[in-house]
Amino acid sequence: MDELGYWLVAPRASVVNTLPKPVSYNQTKFRYHSIDVTQSLLIMTQPDLLLLDGECGMCNRGAIFLRPRLSDESSLRFVAIESKEGAEIISSLPMKMQLADSVYLIRQGKPFIRSAAIVRLLLYQHWWWKWLYPISWLIPLPIRDFIYRFIAKRRKRWFSSPTECSF
Repeated sequence: MDELGYWLVAPRASVVNTLPKPVSYNQTKFRYHSIDVTQSLLIMTQPDLLLLDGECGMCNRGAIFLRPRLSDESSLRFVAIESKEGAEIISSLPMKMQLADSVYLIRQGKPFIRSAAIVRLLLYQHWWWKWLYPISWLIPLPIRDFIYRFIAKRRKRWFSSPTECSF
């Protein structure tokens, strides 16, 4: 018996022989939507990044809205998707994320797109905005992404293009 009062039973030999063989780390293939380890280590040393469309009026106004509302301890840097740095970061993402015409948030080395990125931006805000973060997760992801895509398709019609990028 062990300390919890359970009987310890050795597995039968037939069960042991059917267990999968251990696989080395190099042989495993991960299907997660994240940046590879070397790229994430480089990004972890930098502040978190928000990649926005520099030619979009809504994105520029969003950056202007966010900048004064960021909390002091936050380390969020705005990067235009069209810039050389933005293109390099997006090219390091998985193909499915590269093809998304979206806002990108790289938070602690993990990329987020669409509504997941927008919701996580609340964590960078002052406390009077942060309380919206848990409430926004009550809305299911498919509904949030539907609303995001609806607005994203019409953003260039609703907001005029800026003369220069504000971030």
